[in-house]
Amino acid sequence: MTDAAAHPVFDTLRTIVDTATRIAADHAKLYEWARTRQAWIEANRDIATEFLAGTEPELVLAQVVEHARTLTSSAQAILAVVEPGVPPEEATELVVAQWSKAAAPTDGRRVRLAGTAAGEAFAQRASVRLADARGIDLGAAIDAAGPTLILPLQTAGVVLGVLIVVRSPESAPYSDELAALAAAFTDQAALAMQLAEAQRRARELDVLADRDRIARDLHDHVVQRVFAVGLGLQGVAARVEDAEVRQRLSDEIDRLQEIVHEIRTTIFDLHGGAGASLRRRLEDAIRQQTEATAIRARLWVDGPLSVVGPALADHAEAVVRESVSNAVRHSGGNAVTIEIAVADELTILVQDNGTGVPADINPSGLANLAQRAAESEGRCSVERAASGGTRVLWSVPLS
Repeated sequence: MTDAAAHPVFDTLRTIVDTATRIAADHAKLYEWARTRQAWIEANRDIATEFLAGTEPELVLAQVVEHARTLTSSAQAILAVVEPGVPPEEATELVVAQWSKAAAPTDGRRVRLAGTAAGEAFAQRASVRLADARGIDLGAAIDAAGPTLILPLQTAGVVLGVLIVVRSPESAPYSDELAALAAAFTDQAALAMQLAEAQRRARELDVLADRDRIARDLHDHVVQRVFAVGLGLQGVAARVEDAEVRQRLSDEIDRLQEIVHEIRTTIFDLHGGAGASLRRRLEDAIRQQTEATAIRARLWVDGPLSVVGPALADHAEAVVRESVSNAVRHSGGNAVTIEIAVADELTILVQDNGTGVPADINPSGLANLAQRAAESEGRCSVERAASGGTRVLWSVPLS
């Protein structure tokens, strides 16, 4: 009687225990899920902070890949983006920007889009989830691909690339919840990338605005005042009877004209960032050839270097480098002048005060100068200057 009556109590206790166990398990799942969501939120925060703080994009994209790989429990991860300068709608392939160690690219760092799973995610702007990617063309060379998740890296109306995460063949597929978290993460990463790019462009515009302001101030104030001083000295020189003093004044007037000329060249360079960059390249080339010698080098630029294109700028640097090197090694002089004029043509004149072109000089360097001129439909001459030194004249039309 007692045992029979006790059964309902045991059943009730068993039910209570089972219910408590299920509740505990549910709480554990909820807790784990909350921790997972928190990890994704922290990853989003870290990526946005790094991008907006101006950290090198390569380093931030490496973090994106590593966060995506670890948070999805994947073996491999690849991030591929649209090549700079290519409109997304015209892209036929993507450039692999970052990858996890196991997913190092072996096919030239390209992800094909036509007829591939990556291309589907990119074109449809939607995640592609595969339970088993074996036998499926992902667009990238990934070994031992099992469950795969391909996520478009997109913002409103713009697709920047794709993120591919892959598990080993024996692993479980990606769950709906995990795929949703990963998609939100890539969307946030893409937005951070776009905001960082907008900030970079804004900073560039600020720099250009400052350069324009400085150029205006130089032109409107400095140049005009120096020019006025020169005119005043010319008037004084005309009334001076002493020939030596008059000559000194004339020399100083010439120096003021040189200063005005150099300021105007600086103004051209301030208006064009490419010109400033080319001038630095030329100055670096000259310094590298002369800094360990007793030769004095003087660079004179007339006209806007900003109109010189990249290919012609490479030629100009090579011509200056080779000509100054020859002057240092062979001329026997102690000074070299480099004059660059930009008008309808780019003209480079390099002249030293040495003893002329040696008879035993290796002609290969000079032949290279002539070849560079011929490639741009220009001309090159190397001759003995009237003063006795070597005179290199290289000139090509501006394209």
